[in-house]
Amino acid sequence: MKIKKFLFGILVCVIILAIEKGANCESSPKWKVVTHFGLITTVCIDKNILPDKQQIAQILHYIENNYGKGAIWLFDDEKFTPRGVPMTDEQMLHEVGIYDPTQWKTFQYVIITDPNSSPPKQKLINTDIVPGYAG
Repeated sequence: MKIKKFLFGILVCVIILAIEKGANCESSPKWKVVTHFGLITTVCIDKNILPDKQQIAQILHYIENNYGKGAIWLFDDEKFTPRGVPMTDEQMLHEVGIYDPTQWKTFQYVIITDPNSSPPKQKLINTDIVPGYAG
């Protein structure tokens, strides 16, 4: 158990150091806060780490602790990550996840079901991921 806690601590330190050094989607840990406006924080994230529930939980935890409680929107391409609202249809096509504690208790994966409609139709996949914990 001590080894797991130790490894978890190292992971958290790596994430914090990468953010402080301006990590982006092309470098480890493959995510970056793009902007924070109002109660919304937008994040660029490499789609390859989306299945890692523990890492998503830690990213949400970091953002909540450093930017406050509010909505966290995840996008797979920095150039399509919104810097404000409203979002364009093209930006919506790149949304891959959302955590909004005012609407849901857990993180939601976003699946685009109809990219040709305006706005693009989405399906939300409920998870057990919350900031700092993934069951």
